[in-house]
Formats: sequence, C-alpha cells, structure tokens
Amino acid sequence: MQFCANPYLCTGVKGDNNNSNMWSELPEDLQDKILRKAALRFVSEFRRERQVPVDLRPALLRDADFNSWASVTQRIVIERSRHAIEGHGPRDVLTVSFSNCVDEDWFGFEGNRDRFGYLVPGLGFDRDAVCTVMDFKRSWTDVIKIRLVFGDDGFDVQDYFQLALTRQIDGREEVVFVRNFHILGRREKEAFARRLEEELRLRRRVVAGCDEFTVA
Repeated sequence: MQFCANPYLCTGVKGDNNNSNMWSELPEDLQDKILRKAALRFVSEFRRERQVPVDLRPALLRDADFNSWASVTQRIVIERSRHAIEGHGPRDVLTVSFSNCVDEDWFGFEGNRDRFGYLVPGLGFDRDAVCTVMDFKRSWTDVIKIRLVFGDDGFDVQDYFQLALTRQIDGREEVVFVRNFHILGRREKEAFARRLEEELRLRRRVVAGCDEFTVA
C-alpha cells in the first residue's frame, strides 16, 4: 500500500481518468458527510435577572422596581459545523443561538411551592403573560467572528461584557450584538473565552482592547 503525506489525497475513489481524486474532486454530498464528522457544539447557560415591563406588573407594584426583576435562564449555543479543514476556511462558519426563558418558579408568580412544599404567596405577576412577552430565541448563521466587548447600555455591573457577532452576508460583513446577554465580571469572561478556544477551537486575539475569536 502506498502512503501519502497529503491527508486530503483520497485513495480508492475513482474519477473519469481512473486516478485517485483530491478532496476538491469528491462529490459534494460525500464532502459534507466527511465534514459533518468534524462538527463541534458549545452550550453555556447563565442564571440572570431581567426586569419585567411596567405594563406586566400588578397595579400595586407598577413603581416598585426592586420587586420586578424576574429570574431567567439564558442559554447560548454555538455550533461549528466544520473545523480544522485546511484550505476550506470559507465553509467553516458558526451558527449562534441565544434564548431567554423566565423561571416559572420565580417568587413573583402565584402557586409555587418552597423547598418544604408550602405554597409561596407570590406577588401577583401573571405567569403566562410574563413568559409570553419575555421568552425569546434568536439565531444567527454564517458567523465568522465573535467578540467580547465592554457593555455600553448603562448596566450597573462593573466590567460586564456583551457578545458581538460578525456575519458574512452576500460578500459583506455585518456586525450584530446579542442583546440582553451579559457576561458579568472578568473571571466569568475569561472562563467563557477559554471554552470558546478549547471546545470550538477558535483562534483568539486582542483587537481594539477586546477579545476576538475567529474560525481561522
């Protein structure tokens, strides 16, 4: 058997000239089957609080901001369909999904029980109405860069960071921010950054004072 140094020289696949084909000569469906074996998936969940809109608060709590922060679970999923495929960078992109789900056991809702099984009085918030308005999921495809940037919307936590995504759309780059998603503090940011490097094999560098992660 003849051994080849080039890992993309595929022996045993014959073309019209009966010679071994290179990667680019493989049928596209066969390329996809091979590349799907290289898929990577990153999942991270955070427990946060988000303020309930004024029109969803009970009448007696319309002005009580301190009791209007609902517990939520925020989930970020990043999928890298193809990685470490040399020479095939343009097809190596990320899909990013972000969801926000209100905790149905939040103390503001009626009918919940504590750890001893006793009913909690609640604050009169309508569970269905709050969840309908505040739950959401968004997704972005063709992402080529992820940046951790300092927050700029007046959030009152020192050193919190937002996700900024750069997408490749019709040959041009578009930057979008993952709104309502915050990484709190440098320790949490660094742990998140390490996971992007280790689990998604993204390349990390500092650009304009922010951590940037790319597929190549």
